[in-house]
Amino acid sequence: MKIKDIVQQVDGLPKNDQVIVLEYLEHREWGVALEHLCAAVYEEKIHLKE
Repeated sequence: MKIKDIVQQVDGLPKNDQVIVLEYLEHREWGVALEHLCAAVYEEKIHLKE
């Protein structure tokens, strides 16, 4: 599964964070994109499903 797919499937992820992560991915900043996604999930207290 790609980071882009994960971003689109995470319920409760603010739209602003989705846009930021997708922009990082467009610029091939995969590590920064993943770091931002993890931080957003943590800050928003989003529970991930299997």
